[in-house]
Amino acid sequence: MLPLPGLQSESAFAFAWWGGDFYLFTSTGDFVTNSEVWHLDFDNSDDSDQALTLLTQAPVRIVGAGVSTCAPPLPM
Repeated sequence: MLPLPGLQSESAFAFAWWGGDFYLFTSTGDFVTNSEVWHLDFDNSDDSDQALTLLTQAPVRIVGAGVSTCAPPLPM
């Protein structure tokens, strides 16, 4: 189990995988709140020891995410 400190989601949650890392989208408010975009360096390619980092606030509430099956398994 990998602890994810600071990650909270009460109303919306989505995730995507790209280039060996996970991207998580969370929302803790009602329908009109924005989402937080988190990055998890799962493969330690950024030398961050699998750190979970808040990237930004999305201007919309994200309720689903998807990635092409052709997405690269390693960082480009």
